[in-house]
Amino acid sequence: MLILTNPNQTPSKEKYNKLIKMTAGNVELTDEVLYCVGYDVYCSNIVALKEIESKQETIRELKAKVTELSNELKQKSEKLGEMVSDYVTALDEIDELKRENEELKSKLALLKRSKK
Repeated sequence: MLILTNPNQTPSKEKYNKLIKMTAGNVELTDEVLYCVGYDVYCSNIVALKEIESKQETIRELKAKVTELSNELKQKSEKLGEMVSDYVTALDEIDELKRENEELKSKLALLKRSKK
């Protein structure tokens, strides 16, 4: 028996109703009935496999994008860490310069008093 393939064909209730009418409600399993049911199962599997492949491709694309964004986030996080470290170092230097400035002001005030 030759099996024709149409992978875009999907099973439907109308096809089964038509098949029941063709067999006049006879529940006997003829070769034609078995063929039609088997063919519909075959076609629905092909359609399902195509959908699965499409979903898997979408998942691969999303995983690649997540990896890309994760790497970008990691780089930006490292850069931010460096900037924070530089900022803290700058604040420490500012505090040190303020202390030195206060010491120099104190010495200057003492020198002015001693000259009077």
